[in-house]
Amino acid sequence: SYNMNAFSQAAGVAAMRAYEYMRDSVEKVRATRERLRDRLIEMGFNVPRSQANFLLAQWAGTPQASEIFSALRERGILVRYFAQPRLENALRISIGSDSETDALITALQDILELKNQ
Repeated sequence: SYNMNAFSQAAGVAAMRAYEYMRDSVEKVRATRERLRDRLIEMGFNVPRSQANFLLAQWAGTPQASEIFSALRERGILVRYFAQPRLENALRISIGSDSETDALITALQDILELKNQ
């Protein structure tokens, strides 16, 4: 067996802390992703399951996804819109913090209510 010097011990402790932080971060993203997915489905989006740090939310109603994208951008909320044939009614939404997710949900509710009146 070999003795470990202080530097090696400190490096090992730091690596374990980084792993715990990474594991906690992954769990937060998972929980937030599922909460956001559930809310988007309640609003009428089709949202396939995801293992990534984003969701692809497909919208088949009015307003168009491009209009939702623009309205979110006007509110300072950035999502990704693809003007491509098979993705033209979809928004790619990255998973953010809980407060960012709450702001997105509130903005989407406002946009969809305003446009459907």
